[in-house]
Amino acid sequence: MSVEQITKIIYFWTYKYSQEIVVHESGLNCRTVVDFYNFCREVCSVILADYSEPIGGPGKVVEIDESKFGKRKYNRGKRVDGV
Repeated sequence: MSVEQITKIIYFWTYKYSQEIVVHESGLNCRTVVDFYNFCREVCSVILADYSEPIGGPGKVVEIDESKFGKRKYNRGKRVDGV
């Protein structure tokens, strides 16, 4: 694969293009695109695992709020009363 093809696949993955579109646009084999998408996900998970830091620390207060959303038409969130 050329550097140009790799850059395009990373671009498409970043903007969440479906794999079918990438196969059509790049002319690459479906299995190649699937493998590269999996590789991109794996790189991100390794970076997050290795370089993440806890939120807060000594002397710092961290507050977390929760929200509950229900399903609505066209997959848009809607606040729902209750626990």
